[in-house]
Amino acid sequence: MSIDQITRDRIIAAHQLIRPHVRRTPIVEADGADFGLDPIHLAFKLESLQHSGSFKARGAFTNLLTRTVPAAASSRPLEAIMALPSPLQR
Repeated sequence: MSIDQITRDRIIAAHQLIRPHVRRTPIVEADGADFGLDPIHLAFKLESLQHSGSFKARGAFTNLLTRTVPAAASSRPLEAIMALPSPLQR
């Protein structure tokens, strides 16, 4: 997919598709000064709280629900899928 194919509508559609299958992870805000940095606003998206421990579940589910799953997959997306309960078995 080229960058010009990524649209707001496609992002919203992907979000609605995977929403039942992934966790909504929080954003934690902090001040850089609390960490010995310049006093800047910091925001952390805690994707480590996903079932799989990373953001990979989002991409893996989008791929799984919109395309044919390849016979061989790299280990990280496969781990993301395998770490989840069986939401596709309805």
